[in-house]
Amino acid sequence: KKKKLSSSGMTTKDKMLARKKQLESKGNGSGLVFPKEGTLRMRIKSPGDDQELGIELIQFYLNKDLGGVISPATFDELCPFMEKYQELKNSKDPDDQELAKMLVPRRKYVVGGIVYSDEKGTKVDYEGKDKGVLIPRSV
Repeated sequence: KKKKLSSSGMTTKDKMLARKKQLESKGNGSGLVFPKEGTLRMRIKSPGDDQELGIELIQFYLNKDLGGVISPATFDELCPFMEKYQELKNSKDPDDQELAKMLVPRRKYVVGGIVYSDEKGTKVDYEGKDKGVLIPRSV
């Protein structure tokens, strides 16, 4: 049985695997862009009249290997990380309070727009598709 090849000489499976690898290298394939240290140029798109420019998230940073997780508290749901943080923070034990400082929730924002691959904003990245960009509160 012969495999059908596209005009590029790749099978559909090969093209899909290559696309998956490309997406993973650009931001874990999650649809969000996590800016690295340095300059990121983007054009923010308006979500429309009477709409917030971005979405506020509550994030807990776990460690270097696991990274951060978006808290269900963002959506007014119960969050085990938030519960543990509150428990440690309100404890009378100084060790618990020190541990709570390592688990402080961070507020971040997701803003949608077009991301550029260069600092001058001449080359569109991600095939020109709108992306959500995770922005820290400190910006």
